[in-house]
Amino acid sequence: MKLKFLALAAVAASLSACATTGGSLGDPISSAWVGKSAGKFFAAYGPPLADDGTGSVFTWKGGYKRVRGDLKSCSATIAVSGDYNIRSITITGDRQGEFSPSYCRELLAPGSVKPTPAPAASKAAAKTVKVTKKS
Repeated sequence: MKLKFLALAAVAASLSACATTGGSLGDPISSAWVGKSAGKFFAAYGPPLADDGTGSVFTWKGGYKRVRGDLKSCSATIAVSGDYNIRSITITGDRQGEFSPSYCRELLAPGSVKPTPAPAASKAAAKTVKVTKKS
C-alpha cells in the first residue's frame, strides 16, 4: 500500500513540475510581460485595437517597422486580471525578425534575442576594380 502511495506521489510531483505560474519558461514574451501592468504595455507599444466587451481580453497590433523594404508588425491577444495586470499574452500574428525567426520576440522581449552581425560581404563583392580610361 505504501508503495502505491509513493508511486502516486512521484507521478503527481512530476506532473506538477509541468505547471507554471505566469509566463511559460520557454516563452520569453510571456516571461517578460505576464504579471506586469497592461497600462505599461499599451503605453510602450500602442493602444489595443479592441476588447472583448468586458475589459479583460484585448486584441493588439503594433510595432510597425520597415526593414529592408518589408513591413514588420506584431499581433497579440492580451488577457488581463481585475487589477489590470497581464495574465497571458498570446501571439496571433508574427513575421520574420531581423535577428531571429520572431519579430514579436525582438520587439516585446528584446533581451531574449542576441543580435547577429550582418553577413560579411562576399569576396567577389568586396573586390574593387579600378577602371582607367585610355584616351
